[in-house]
Amino acid sequence: MIRIGIVDPDTSHPDNFIPILHKSGRARVVAVQNDYAVKDEEETREFIRKHKISYLCQTVEEMLDKVDVGFIQGANWDTHLPKARPFLKAGKPVFIDKPLAGKLSDCLEFEQWARKGATILGSSSLRYCYEVQQLLSQSIEERGYFRSVHGVVGTDEFNYGVHIVEMIQGLLGPGAKAVRYLGANRGGGELFQIFYENDILVTYQVGGEAWYPFVLTVTTSKKVVTIEPDTDKLYEALLNRVLDSLEGKDCMAPVPELTETIKVFLAARLSRQQDGKTIKLTDIPPDDPGYDGAAFVKFYAEQRIKSSKK
Repeated sequence: MIRIGIVDPDTSHPDNFIPILHKSGRARVVAVQNDYAVKDEEETREFIRKHKISYLCQTVEEMLDKVDVGFIQGANWDTHLPKARPFLKAGKPVFIDKPLAGKLSDCLEFEQWARKGATILGSSSLRYCYEVQQLLSQSIEERGYFRSVHGVVGTDEFNYGVHIVEMIQGLLGPGAKAVRYLGANRGGGELFQIFYENDILVTYQVGGEAWYPFVLTVTTSKKVVTIEPDTDKLYEALLNRVLDSLEGKDCMAPVPELTETIKVFLAARLSRQQDGKTIKLTDIPPDDPGYDGAAFVKFYAEQRIKSSKK
């Protein structure tokens, strides 16, 4: 039985993950550590009672001897690396919820840990969704060669937008070279192009005036396929992969592929700032501030309070 410790259960993900994990019979959440950026201590203790979790730890270090793996799930992506370090230093694996990180320096350190042999799993369930895997399982003779991919997702640019690029990269794999901002539509949706090494034409839209489902339109040399994942099965698809990986199966994206997704967004942000200039992933400045996780978690917590009062 794999013992899991959840760090910063800020979002809805932990509440949705735990029943799947426990039902699997392969893992159990036994400990929680929370900095109370979103859920206060009272709500955290209720979360622990609800899921019959044994320990509420004051620090990540206190959790280490109680668990086999850490699930880093805070809404502030800037805390993901510091919260992961104690596990990594102790030789324990981590799963890091999306977005993995928000700036280049964190990506580079995650890559360094991976080169040293650390197990770092992540991050969006869309990367591993059944529908993408089903298309990939078809032979080239059946599906054809990929020619173009267009992805759409609503809500915010990065925290939610990261899902659609992870989904694209789950389909195509690594190979993003550069990104260009193409513009915004009248409803506020922003369109970007990703330049791939294999010259597949890739575009994605984030944001807009409405909530949009996750959708990929894939053109191949033989057909056009629209992929809209079953959201009821997303977490199951992800967590089955995570548990398989923790049990020794090589079935999840390596860290350089996870960080490539983040670099796509960092390059996209710079391209927009520079009026659509094409930005290579290798040209992102080392000191680029990236996306502000502290600002986002403050916004997220405020929106959560507003929603609870409706």
